[in-house]
Amino acid sequence: MEGEDYKPRRILFRRRGEDGEEIDDRFDVEFPIKAIIPLGILYSIFLYGQYYYKGDIPSILVLLVITLVPIILWSSLGPALSERIILKWVNKVDRKKLPSADEVFYGFPMAVKDTYYIEANPMDLRMDNFVQVVLRIKEAVFLSIGLCILTAMILGTFFFDNLEKYWDVVMNEPYYGPNELVLDTAIWLGPFAMIVLFLVIPLFWITEDVQIYRIDRLQDSRRIGEYLRTGLLSKVLGFIGIIFAYDISRGYALEVHGADAAALTLYATTFETFILIFIACAGAPFLVSAIYLLRYHKVWVNNIRIKATKYIPVGTMEIAIVEKEDLQLLAHDERIEPVKSLLVRFIRSRFGKYIAFVLLVFGLAATFFMGFIFTGIWSDPIGYWEDYLPGWLLELMPWT
Repeated sequence: MEGEDYKPRRILFRRRGEDGEEIDDRFDVEFPIKAIIPLGILYSIFLYGQYYYKGDIPSILVLLVITLVPIILWSSLGPALSERIILKWVNKVDRKKLPSADEVFYGFPMAVKDTYYIEANPMDLRMDNFVQVVLRIKEAVFLSIGLCILTAMILGTFFFDNLEKYWDVVMNEPYYGPNELVLDTAIWLGPFAMIVLFLVIPLFWITEDVQIYRIDRLQDSRRIGEYLRTGLLSKVLGFIGIIFAYDISRGYALEVHGADAAALTLYATTFETFILIFIACAGAPFLVSAIYLLRYHKVWVNNIRIKATKYIPVGTMEIAIVEKEDLQLLAHDERIEPVKSLLVRFIRSRFGKYIAFVLLVFGLAATFFMGFIFTGIWSDPIGYWEDYLPGWLLELMPWT
């Protein structure tokens, strides 16, 4: 832009590197000493949850040994697969070629003709930011629990009869029912779930931290990692964990107390079991995730960022101030238009507000009446409503 009409704009915000430099294009995982204490306390809680449920230390040690397998897979094979998938997709963005079905299933955008760029000043992952770390590892925990419980539910229906007899003989303490078996099995399946999820979770995290941004047709900027973390695959696996964990907790409460137990007792046992599932099953995904993030994540992210620059330009976010003389509407109070609708003007009056409040109360009462009384959901087999409703209204009720 050259000429007499050109004038530099004031900058409201310019993204800079973590160190304050104009450009700091290296992604880092920062782990200060003070981060050891909260992470150690959190993992200790998970270990205690496993011990509380299992009741013996050798079982916990065996579980830790088995967890070494997914740690090895997450260190190399998972990130290598993620690199291949990400670079394959950015190559299609460069060539304006639609992504494949599996890439769409992962959550990659199909709008390859939009503008994409790699942020030159990536935000680092700070392990002393407890909330940020918990939110990151939460994904691994939820997906792991969902996979564990789903696998235990499927296999438990085949093995429960024999396992119940075996448990009765060797321990003299049979399971309450299939749901307790699922709980017991799900804790042991933690390393299994992380072995399977090396195909998914490193991809989510690497895509998030590579920090490729898309400028969509509404000119909004959004990180590609957000598409994957809110994509179909992530939603399916994430909801499975919550729904199945609650379903198993509820079933276990019914096995322990029976269907005739007080509702408060059932809810209390369901809530207690639900929390225990998450604490006891979170040990393996927490350990694998923490070791991966601290030891391997940074190298893979930076390498993929370097390779992706062959296909996508590097840029950084900058917000310029638009001066008042360049605007036709904003910052001009004289351009505010009065509301011309008579209804809006009436409702904003004092009397209109009273009328609006009456209509609000009437609307709520009418919806509750139609929902709980008129439809017959609260049917009247014992004649309860005959003492409260007038005769003309009783004749309108479905049960009459």
